[in-house]
Amino acid sequence: MPNLDLANLKPVLADGWIPVIRASLPSIVFRGELFMLIFFLPQLRDKVKANRISQWAGQIIGLLLTINVVTQIAFFGAVEVGRMVIPTITHAESIEFFGVLERVEIILIAFWITGITMKVTIFFYVNLLLLAQLFGLKNYRSLILPTALLYFVFSVVQFENSLDLRNFIANYFFLFSLPVEFLIPLMLLIIALIRKKEENSIEKETG
Repeated sequence: MPNLDLANLKPVLADGWIPVIRASLPSIVFRGELFMLIFFLPQLRDKVKANRISQWAGQIIGLLLTINVVTQIAFFGAVEVGRMVIPTITHAESIEFFGVLERVEIILIAFWITGITMKVTIFFYVNLLLLAQLFGLKNYRSLILPTALLYFVFSVVQFENSLDLRNFIANYFFLFSLPVEFLIPLMLLIIALIRKKEENSIEKETG
């Protein structure tokens, strides 16, 4: 905390909102992955409570990530943070508690790997559910092995190196993800609301 310099946060909106919005698109894509929770809500007993908890979780995660980014910029400066591959790890390497506890990035990496494993598992499960529905299968177990092999192949051949991956995320990822994460769910929501309104009107007429 003593090494944070709030002057590094200035100037605020020096070039307006357009650069901020453009730079935020890759981050919005990753936040939009919360839409995966939609596939679990129908399987829960208390859907209202689950929906409320999901919304709170999304807001808390967004707040924590915002604090994380602001802290990094205040510590290193915006230009230096922009050059880093993983600013959070670099920031964690500089943290020490009273000269006793150091190398806290190891703890961060352990949480990170655990989170990534859970994330891939959730994506894999939802992918199996969707494929089973698409092909009209009663059980998705027959799809586990071929889908896992596809995951493995794509993880190896999709990008040549980390720089290629970073370029894709920064410039192209949102073009593929935004329609899936926002537009399609929004269209489905609108269709569901229209159908519900029509059903209510029919019930009023018949009742």
